[in-house]
Amino acid sequence: MAAPHTCWRCQHARDRRSHRPAVHRAGCGRHWRQRCAAGVAVPRAGSHWPGRLRCRAAGCRMKAELLQRVEAAQQHATAHGHVGVFLTITLPSRFHALSGGKFNVYWTGATPKDAQHWISRIWASTRASLARKGIDVYGWRMVEPHTDGTPHWHVLAFVHSHPAADVLATAIARHLSADDGRGRPGCPGRPGEVYFRLVETSAAGLVAKYIEKNSDHRMRAWVNTWGIRPFCRFGAVKGGVSL
Repeated sequence: MAAPHTCWRCQHARDRRSHRPAVHRAGCGRHWRQRCAAGVAVPRAGSHWPGRLRCRAAGCRMKAELLQRVEAAQQHATAHGHVGVFLTITLPSRFHALSGGKFNVYWTGATPKDAQHWISRIWASTRASLARKGIDVYGWRMVEPHTDGTPHWHVLAFVHSHPAADVLATAIARHLSADDGRGRPGCPGRPGEVYFRLVETSAAGLVAKYIEKNSDHRMRAWVNTWGIRPFCRFGAVKGGVSL
């Protein structure tokens, strides 16, 4: 009987382990494939195989649910004529320890946690300025580290019109330039930047790319070390649509 599975990564791991002999606690030498087919967990002495052998079902369900929520948001946006935009926000050079693979002389010693706090404050100020103009924005933001560990954001946002999308891009660029540290003593270097494009394809497809990146063990280690949430939903969809 094949074990129920939805994650191809876990299935690949099972296939790799299927050629390894497993030894029961009582000394039974049945092969792992036979015991797996029988649905029997096989712990190995001095290891944590029972936890590793279980499919990471919670993680698979989380990914599937996130993609389903993004797809529901896109369907809601399409039905109401809303516009989807995709933003990539990078931080000023003072947050980057490396530049082109070399030590960055403009780095102020800021940690990824400090960088995350700074960009979160910039995003909160941007949303507040949009709210004062009566522009509702909802969507998801995703965090991805550079090679030096400095985070940058990818934002999937939905607004009610194309002019509102232009206002969003202008507002985030203005807040980045107003608080990038340039002109302050000891804070020269490159300012923060924002890259803007309209979402013309599947929004779930854009998010799926970063969900897969978040599955990497290096990404998980980075997230756990600095306590940064890799995915976060913001805003609310009006009309009783559950996301």
